[in-house]
Amino acid sequence: MFEVFDSGDGICTSCGFQGRSANGTGWVEPDATNYPCPDCGENSMMGYEEALLSGLWEPRESEY
Repeated sequence: MFEVFDSGDGICTSCGFQGRSANGTGWVEPDATNYPCPDCGENSMMGYEEALLSGLWEPRESEY
């Protein structure tokens, strides 16, 4: 599970997209909020760590 925190990916709380942000660098910090989503365009990307702590994301068993 800890690899996902260091992956530079995040999750969009608007459309569910998981991956890199459209913020120029693509990198999503673990505690990021309001990064632009490349899929829906909303500023709703969060780092996985922040999403987990906020209760907006739960890792799947395959991510352990």
